[in-house]
Amino acid sequence: MRIHRFWLATLVISSLLVVALGLPVKSVDAAGENVTFGAQISAGCDSGGSRFEVQFTGLTAGDTYYAHTIASVVGAIYMDEFFSSTSLTNTSWGIFDVNSGGTQNAAWPLPSGLEVLVEFWLLDAGQNPLVYTSFSFECSGEGLTFGSDMVNIPSGSVVGLVTADTPIYSAPNMGAASTTVLTAGKTIWLFGLDSTGAFYKGMLAGRTFWVPAGVMAPNPDKVWNSTPLPGNTIQ
Repeated sequence: MRIHRFWLATLVISSLLVVALGLPVKSVDAAGENVTFGAQISAGCDSGGSRFEVQFTGLTAGDTYYAHTIASVVGAIYMDEFFSSTSLTNTSWGIFDVNSGGTQNAAWPLPSGLEVLVEFWLLDAGQNPLVYTSFSFECSGEGLTFGSDMVNIPSGSVVGLVTADTPIYSAPNMGAASTTVLTAGKTIWLFGLDSTGAFYKGMLAGRTFWVPAGVMAPNPDKVWNSTPLPGNTIQ
């Protein structure tokens, strides 16, 4: 996994809802690219001590791809690796003390016995997301539990800022509120609006849901730089 890395700024999507949302996510392979994580090979808590089988399929030989891996424990980020490669042929993937993405805020080793959430994005040469997947494990060696399968991020999707606390909704109507709350200041992917324009379809930690359009605003950070939110209609 020690492939040449570029020190680029990137965006962290908070992962606190991966269990709480509980919404099903189907495997999606929109452009042919696919990334599949398999069995846990090792379960050490030190840098590089936890490794997993991985398979990359459908990648075009010679094309540039970016790989972004974030490993966190209840929001504390232990790994933020972001690099480009023209030959992603790895058969295993490790969890390392790496901060090439710039958002690491926790000191190693990983805490034993606590769930570590691993999120992985595959992006094209223009850094447009192609595939997202996540899984969780414990470095005490108690096993690997997958959190979700591949999630397609539609073209034109934008990361937006939550401006006020809001419940998430299982459908785009006020009667479909859940007990899970997004707090102001969080950032989530936004895919588009429902047919009424009142709700955005959002995604966080591999789960999709709906949020009122009125609580979302452009993300002013240095990555998204207040990019306008999507205005397209989505199912």
